[in-house]
Amino acid sequence: MAIEAGTSTYYQAKRGIPRDNLVFYIDPTIKDSYRNIGDDKIYSLVNPSHYMNINSGNSFKRGRKNSGIEYTGGNTNGTMWATTINNYGMNMATCTYILYARCNRGYNGVYGSFNDWIFQLGSYYSNSSLGFGLYGWSFYLFAKGSYGGGWSWSSSSSSATTLYSNSLDQWVFYVVRFTSTTTCQVYMNNALYYNATGLSVPFGSIGSNLLILGRNLKQTVGLFAVYDTALSDDKISDFYNATRHRFGV
Repeated sequence: MAIEAGTSTYYQAKRGIPRDNLVFYIDPTIKDSYRNIGDDKIYSLVNPSHYMNINSGNSFKRGRKNSGIEYTGGNTNGTMWATTINNYGMNMATCTYILYARCNRGYNGVYGSFNDWIFQLGSYYSNSSLGFGLYGWSFYLFAKGSYGGGWSWSSSSSSATTLYSNSLDQWVFYVVRFTSTTTCQVYMNNALYYNATGLSVPFGSIGSNLLILGRNLKQTVGLFAVYDTALSDDKISDFYNATRHRFGV
């Protein structure tokens, strides 16, 4: 059972989540984060004036379920989205995003026009955009820099099958870490899956100032955090070890 605390400081201290450079943090099981079922927002435990919008409509199941916010797919805004993410204090050149998500197998994307995102920065295929997801049980990562000319970096990996093939839905711990404007790393369950070094076009910002969690697919979102620094491997492991028991990973 999750502790429902009045302040984020108490919650983080109890759970051992790294706090230095933490600029945005949501937890659907904490009352201060999910205040009012009627306003379709989930609020940061770091600064309550910052929030992500929760998609509403017939395909969205409002409320807390299995540690997360559940969305059944079909709307391009995704599960939760923010259009003012830069205002949360994030520095694009060195920053870290941490996400627990549980996804369904119903992926419909096709390489070259892929849009079933687990995590997305910027508008699809716009300058300064990034996204990743699954297609055919391979993990696809796309990144586009600050001007035109196609994807700055794209690749896929069948090794993700080991994380997804045994169950229709299971939690995965994702980390997106920018160590510079030309280097982005993606971790799953505390293991490095991609080291996208030498992006042909520096990233440097977020196109449309937009962040989306779960697009065009059924995805349950658990904890989500943004750090205004490239967290060390040790700090990433601290976060993982402090929270993994909640999600059975």
